[in-house]
Amino acid sequence: MNENDVISIAFSSCIFDNLLEIGVETSEKYRNMGFAKYACIELISYCQKNNYTPIWACRLENTGSYLLAKSLGFEETITLPYYELIK
Repeated sequence: MNENDVISIAFSSCIFDNLLEIGVETSEKYRNMGFAKYACIELISYCQKNNYTPIWACRLENTGSYLLAKSLGFEETITLPYYELIK
């Protein structure tokens, strides 16, 4: 937080069994400053303390998310198709 502004937040987008999928959002004016990494480190620590296995999913085009995941120690284990509803 910066006063009343949310800088970055890491959250669980879903939990299945003991797998916790990490999501992260950072306000546009605070991007590329490392805040998302700090937020994710805290959520990963929570996972470790509470017997959750953190997992990460992102579109191949989301380079920032991919690089952040790699910097946190995640490794690509599976590639899934990404579907979009075309009108």
